Amino acid sequence: LVEKHPDIPFFYYVASLRNEDMQRGLQLAKRGLKCSGLTPYVRFCLLYCTMYNAMQIAQSKLRYNTASQQQIAEGYAFARSSMEDAETYVREASPDTRWMRPAIYIWIQMLLLLKGDKLTLDSPELIVSQTAV
Repeated sequence: LVEKHPDIPFFYYVASLRNEDMQRGLQLAKRGLKCSGLTPYVRFCLLYCTMYNAMQIAQSKLRYNTASQQQIAEGYAFARSSMEDAETYVREASPDTRWMRPAIYIWIQMLLLLKGDKLTLDSPELIVSQTAV
């Protein structure tokens, strides 16, 4: 369907879910986010697909001690992408959105992966803003 109707974002969402290849699913979801006419529901579903697939790819590339330097660099790049998409999701979606809790978990996991050894109690990522309370 994506090939026949490249301007319909929902088709990218369905294709990204049904794809066994995480990188292909990530590419499809990213392309779907670029479509015009995105509804909030489809946009946040696509954002969830991007953050989840990028997290899975990052974990698979960083999982073993035998990973090459290139795999490690790619793993961290996917982790950054996942964290950025999770930040967008948490910042822009309503609190009762379907995937809010998993998005927060993914953001925390990627934050610890990327900045865990540099985090302190005064780190800006860990300070709760007064508007959020």
